[in-house]
Amino acid sequence: MNYEFGRRFDAPRQPIRDKDAVIPGQWLWPHYTNPAFDSGVSVYLHPAHETTTAHGLAVVDGATYLYSDRLPVDYDKLHQAGEQVARELGTNESAHYFEAMLQRAMEDPELQLVHLITGVNRGNGFPYHVYGIMHDPVLAAPAPTKIPELG
Repeated sequence: MNYEFGRRFDAPRQPIRDKDAVIPGQWLWPHYTNPAFDSGVSVYLHPAHETTTAHGLAVVDGATYLYSDRLPVDYDKLHQAGEQVARELGTNESAHYFEAMLQRAMEDPELQLVHLITGVNRGNGFPYHVYGIMHDPVLAAPAPTKIPELG
């Protein structure tokens, strides 16, 4: 537990699973003094998915991960898309906002946000986002285990 100007802030124990739920600002843009965000924290996870651990990181199988500072889109276009989406949704603190912003900026309406990780860059103190995306999270969900038929 840490304090910022007398307020307590912690990392989420479980990621939010509702795309329209407000994600607390201290999770989306963590303060550089919060050690819980040193290596990235899952703040949103699509309800049809679970994470597995790969190389010490929680990831969704089949998702492509894009770092917020390395998106394949012009940052002015991303900023404009974010402002438009925030006006339409009335918030910039939900998974729905980030999904719609990425869809609009990348001109990819089929893009689905399945995982959102936030952290703090220890080199410069600024927060970052890592977007786990797919193009159909229900179809891309792992297939249920099949039980062989007896006979």
